[in-house]
Amino acid sequence: MLRSNGTVTYVGKDIAYQLWKFGLLGKDFITGNGRMRRRGKRFGLTTSGANDPAAPHFGEPASSVYNVIDARQAYLQKVVAAGLRALGHAEAADRSIHLSYRLWR
Repeated sequence: MLRSNGTVTYVGKDIAYQLWKFGLLGKDFITGNGRMRRRGKRFGLTTSGANDPAAPHFGEPASSVYNVIDARQAYLQKVVAAGLRALGHAEAADRSIHLSYRLWR
């Protein structure tokens, strides 16, 4: 999942994201507050800066995850599940559901 130039592949990022969804990553997104320019409304966001204590709570670990992704990603979703199993998270892999769609032209 790591390229020779040191960058992480798409599937490597998906495995980390799936671990995060289940609360298994051991890290969390850093949250902050934003403000829409024209309307002045506030909203939560993720950032690379320090956590903002006034930011809204970002959620709880999932018990099941439904990934709605193009049918062409079916194999890669299986690779993500295999990655979870290889990391010792077979139950999370079993609760990772790929709901595929296909656009017809």
